[in-house]
Amino acid sequence: MKRTVLLVVLGLLTLILFARRVFGQSIGDVESRIETGITCTGQEGIKVIFDKIQLDRMKDVTVQFGCVLKQNNKYLKGTKLISRAKDKIIYDNSILTWGKEGKWFCYDYKQLEKARIDLEKPFYACLLVYNAPRKKRIGLKEIKFSLSDVMIADTVDDYATDTHTDTTVDTSTNADIQAYGLGSYQTRERHVERNYEWYVDQYTTGSHNFENCGPSVATMAVKWQKPSFSKTGEDARNTYRAGGGWWYTSDVMHYLNDNGVPYWAIEAMGDTGDFTGFIDSGSVIILCIDISQLTYNDNPRQRVDGFFTGTGHFVIIKGYRVVDNVLYYEMYDPNSWGKKYADGTLRGKDRYYKHSEIKRAMEEWWNYAIVVTQYATRAKRGVDTSSIPDKSGA
Repeated sequence: MKRTVLLVVLGLLTLILFARRVFGQSIGDVESRIETGITCTGQEGIKVIFDKIQLDRMKDVTVQFGCVLKQNNKYLKGTKLISRAKDKIIYDNSILTWGKEGKWFCYDYKQLEKARIDLEKPFYACLLVYNAPRKKRIGLKEIKFSLSDVMIADTVDDYATDTHTDTTVDTSTNADIQAYGLGSYQTRERHVERNYEWYVDQYTTGSHNFENCGPSVATMAVKWQKPSFSKTGEDARNTYRAGGGWWYTSDVMHYLNDNGVPYWAIEAMGDTGDFTGFIDSGSVIILCIDISQLTYNDNPRQRVDGFFTGTGHFVIIKGYRVVDNVLYYEMYDPNSWGKKYADGTLRGKDRYYKHSEIKRAMEEWWNYAIVVTQYATRAKRGVDTSSIPDKSGA
């Protein structure tokens, strides 16, 4: 009898040890990030991405992954865990990697609001691992995030038609890059796009169109941030300095405030020395620059450098490319005046200005920038807008 009991106990211990080895609830190192912007459902929200996951004490197990958000010890309600593709773990302690896209999970603003997730406060993205196809949970890893901490350096906002590559791509055969006049070898690009039209040609903004770059850029920023916004550049002009005159940087910020658009201001280009981090985080940037500091290029087929003359001028940055080791900012310049490229695109739309020349143009005119975001972080970041100089542009 004792021998039988002993054999049963030994058998149970062996089974437990085997189960712990195969189904041990252990997730090792996880490389992860949060993207804010457009989600896979077409709604704005956040995307949680896991680039590398090391699973411990698992061997030859087919798994699926899920993700749920957690804040104040409460999980996101009303949202099913999203399972991505199945992966088979072949070796102990193997590290799964999925390239630049990773394994990702989406939550739109309606879900976040319903769950009362406060994006201004830290929250957790909880990675769950399931034994497929039984859906038995075999691992859990909670990763703490704070958008206010990662907004610049660690997040990437992918908007509706956002296209970006972080890998080196030989574009020597890319006719577009060469035709734009940028060069031949592109190593990085990022574009903050929308799936609707938000560009404004100041030519269309009424009787004061010749000095309406400020109202046009402010209108673009609001349209970018609020898809339902239907007012025009002429409406903006009629709101401030209706009788005409150059708009000032304070007018632009007042108009953003009037329409509930979150923004913050920085001196120069911030701590990093360029605007790429802000674009990577899904923001657009409003500048008031001295356009005379840009190289003039009258080639109607190319989209690089300045295409008109003047001094103070408002523009908006919505992307960048690095070509032949030169950083170019992708701009929406409102000064198209109906002029188009051969393909019908307005000349101020997706125009490329060199980083070095934008830096000089800021220093010569208004060495600040207005960063327009999706989140109300203005009160916590940037410079005091009431204490910076006011500058005008046309």
